[in-house]
Amino acid sequence: MNKPRRELRLRRWLVVPWVLAVVAAGVATADLSESELEAFRDERGGLVALRDGLRSAKDLHSNWTGPPCHGGRSRWYGVSCDDDGRVVGLALDGIHLTGALPAGALRGVERLAVVSLRDNAIHGKLPELAGLDRLRVVDLSSNRFSGPIPRRYAAALPALTRLELQDNLLNGTVPAFAQSELIVFNVSYNFLQGEVPDTSALRRFPASAFGHNLKLCGEAVNAACRSGSPSAGSRDGPVVRPDDDTGGRPARQSRRFRLAAWSVVAIALIAAMVPFAAVLIFLHQTKKSREVRLGGRAAPP
Repeated sequence: MNKPRRELRLRRWLVVPWVLAVVAAGVATADLSESELEAFRDERGGLVALRDGLRSAKDLHSNWTGPPCHGGRSRWYGVSCDDDGRVVGLALDGIHLTGALPAGALRGVERLAVVSLRDNAIHGKLPELAGLDRLRVVDLSSNRFSGPIPRRYAAALPALTRLELQDNLLNGTVPAFAQSELIVFNVSYNFLQGEVPDTSALRRFPASAFGHNLKLCGEAVNAACRSGSPSAGSRDGPVVRPDDDTGGRPARQSRRFRLAAWSVVAIALIAAMVPFAAVLIFLHQTKKSREVRLGGRAAPP
């Protein structure tokens, strides 16, 4: 009889901590206002929208489940949280993300300060990053983003210190960035064109930060602008769409075409000379065999 009683007491002691944990969680939830609960839901919804719109080698669908934050820590890959249990960082670099970002991606992640999706294969337009005025670092480099740089990157991200958009397929003009704390900036290796705005923020960066674009001009890139060049104030400049079959390098395709044309001409000339050379060799061999049969060259008459 003593043994069943001991087991019963042990079970009771095991249940007590679990009950206390549930009660504590209920009290913590009760302390949250309706607006705070809605903020948590919106935050998770913005991250789930990103998860559902992309594919990756990390299988975010199985990893990003449950709440993103537990206190100041996160069990979601690439997500970091503050002490209030809110998401402040997202780093998904080089995990073979493919697809296009849906419209609701990152919407509601109001405390997000760092977003880095570099070295992936995401295509489509750049995210608008609406309502994310705490962003300090935005790194979307080395992807396949196309279209213009959103104007709100310059107008509605006051805390921006680092913006890296290099090695994409972006077109249009460079917005007039004026953030006083912007210390890292790179839009090279795109298809941008027109005049680079002469702002104090953009004057901090070398010409290499704008290099290898379609045709940028202005003081920042040490190139004079011609009349009619699109500027940051124009809504839409001439759109140049990269050739998808050549990875956005039409000049290289043109050079290859010219090289192929010359190769065809050279092969045709060689093919035409082969029969002529064969006839000459045949005539020479015929003449030589006649001389052998006659015992030498025939005497001149």
